[in-house]
Amino acid sequence: MAPRARLPRLAAALLLAAAARAMSATKKRKQIQKLKELRASEWAHRRADKSAKKTMYYGIPDEWSRRGHIACSREIDRGGDFVVAVASDAPDAVPIFAAINSTAANTRRRRLDVVAFVGAAAAGDLERLVEDHLRREGATLDLRVSVCRGLDDQLQLRPAMRALQMLGNSTRVKRKELLSPFNFAAFYLPHVLAHAARILYLDTDVVVRGDVDELARMDLGGKPAAAVEDCSQVLRKYIDFPLAEAYRAATARRVGGRACAGDGCEPMPRETPGNATCVFNRGVVLFEGRAWRAQRLAERIERLVVDFVHSKGALFRAGVSQPPFLLALAENYHKLDGAWNVRGLGRDAVGLPEWRAIAASARRAFGGFAGVERDLMRRMAAVARLRDAARAAALARGAATPAGRVANPYARGDHYPYVCPHAASAKILHFNGEVKPWRMARAQVSHPTPAEGALCLWADLGAARRAHRCGTVEACLTSCAGEWHRYVGGLGPLGEP
Repeated sequence: MAPRARLPRLAAALLLAAAARAMSATKKRKQIQKLKELRASEWAHRRADKSAKKTMYYGIPDEWSRRGHIACSREIDRGGDFVVAVASDAPDAVPIFAAINSTAANTRRRRLDVVAFVGAAAAGDLERLVEDHLRREGATLDLRVSVCRGLDDQLQLRPAMRALQMLGNSTRVKRKELLSPFNFAAFYLPHVLAHAARILYLDTDVVVRGDVDELARMDLGGKPAAAVEDCSQVLRKYIDFPLAEAYRAATARRVGGRACAGDGCEPMPRETPGNATCVFNRGVVLFEGRAWRAQRLAERIERLVVDFVHSKGALFRAGVSQPPFLLALAENYHKLDGAWNVRGLGRDAVGLPEWRAIAASARRAFGGFAGVERDLMRRMAAVARLRDAARAAALARGAATPAGRVANPYARGDHYPYVCPHAASAKILHFNGEVKPWRMARAQVSHPTPAEGALCLWADLGAARRAHRCGTVEACLTSCAGEWHRYVGGLGPLGEP
């Protein structure tokens, strides 16, 4: 064979050899990484065994919430049996006000007690917003709002919250705001508001459209809490189960080996739930105070937090407060109807496979959805094209995209605006995600094709009433953030008029 004829074959052989070496190097790197993970897991299990010799459980005494750290704009009324509570250390008071105002506007209760635990930066603004609203709207409802500061100092009295600060310099917790005591505030509410038989905790990125009196009167069947189940995710997303079981077993060995009685003793840990158990979101939680305290669930969560810290952050895979809440309460909560926490409205886009799953769920839930699905898809595609063109033009000008640093998801042609088909029947809209309504101008969310954010389908698709309240799909499909803006008056993004 001529030398020139051999050259392509030789080049191909060299390329194959180089590829084989690269594959070998990649395989070696993967093996090394696997060994590192196994070694880290081995050390984590050894730490779990050591924890069996340590007492890391501290009961919450009855007088704990009365030690003087919490100061309120008005004294919390101890006569009410149902309290709506929010907790946030964000400096902007407008989202907190929106949650309170929407709750008050849609309830039939004659009296509503609300307690807002906030940081010092938002306290004054929230007090003024509440006072101005009550003076302007008139007192058709006996609305009692207490704006309280100092909860973070109160929570820092707990050893688990102090231990959590050890992870402030850890690379395992990338979002340091998750270490804030306010991230755990909901779990302590049955102790801080011990006078209330029932407490509804709300994240501050919600709009309440239903009557919370339903929750005040609901039979929870003796459960310590109620929340909305979410089977789109399971527990193994959040928790390293072999490690969780190692810590549980270590604690059980220590606790089971000593005679002890009374509230100051650590209870036996519950069996670890199955790793395919559906999760539930802690953005909307209804607490049954007496049962929560009797089962010592706040203390159980604290114990899991301490285990997380001692595991060097390996115990939980996603989040800091959600995983221990899921472990402590799994299969021990009353399941609320999904309308009480319609989530994901802070999202901007959805891929085609996920949209197909959402549409299939909507077809099962609403008899009228199949009749509007085709028109809805056309509208979604049209909005996606407009958003893509707008972001491409902004990039061409060298300007930031409407979504800031977020890459343009519509450029690939397989993404659509995130659409919520359950909006019309939603009792609570939850804007969890990056695109918050208070960062969007009122003119923007009222535009027929808003530049960003989730879209809500406001058509009533129930089996009994399939007629559109708003006419065409185009008229029914508007920005979800528009509903939030209804409850903040003329306030614009970030509380600016």
